[in-house]
Amino acid sequence: GLKHMLWGPPVTINGKPRDLTISVMSDPEGLLYRIDADGDDGQPCHFGSSLSGGSNEAEGTNLPAGQKLPGNDRTEAYRKFAERCSIHSGPPSPEAARVDRVVRDGEVLWAGLTSQPGSEAETKGMVFDPYVLDAVWRLLAFAGTEYSNDAGTSDALPFPVSVGTIIAFSPLSGQLTVKITAQTGFSNGVTVKVYNADGTESLRLTGVRLTALG
Repeated sequence: GLKHMLWGPPVTINGKPRDLTISVMSDPEGLLYRIDADGDDGQPCHFGSSLSGGSNEAEGTNLPAGQKLPGNDRTEAYRKFAERCSIHSGPPSPEAARVDRVVRDGEVLWAGLTSQPGSEAETKGMVFDPYVLDAVWRLLAFAGTEYSNDAGTSDALPFPVSVGTIIAFSPLSGQLTVKITAQTGFSNGVTVKVYNADGTESLRLTGVRLTALG
């Protein structure tokens, strides 16, 4: 797993290649890493550290077999939001997991995902599937917008600025269920759990915080 993950300003691509440098360093608490864009080591775009042993979350949780997504359907609202994201930040990669359904149950947002054909071969051996995370980031941004609308605050597009921990328990399956929980308020950090088709938890992000530009 990884912990203490922080992002700087988003790296703008806009169709032009960017030179990203990943540096790994040893520390008494584990391995540290940082990512710099175009040699600008004065302002890293992302950094964090490894999570090794001693985790209190060594085992994942389970969903009841055949559980249906509870709450009010927000699928159409999510699709409109995803179109807005595509205009401002570009469309998701073709390999990104497809979001089939989104529902909201109070402070919990649920979603059903389907991995795209062919993505499994490209992510074989990876601890964290970037194509599933691509969909998770957009779902997080949508959840942040939903709660901002509740509070009548800014409608600027939010993006992740920090994650407390990200833990992989098992490989991801083709059909997935995502649970985003903000029981203490979205501004205080949320928890994301990704479950496989058999109900076992495969991925967890805790302490996720979002921010917005403008």
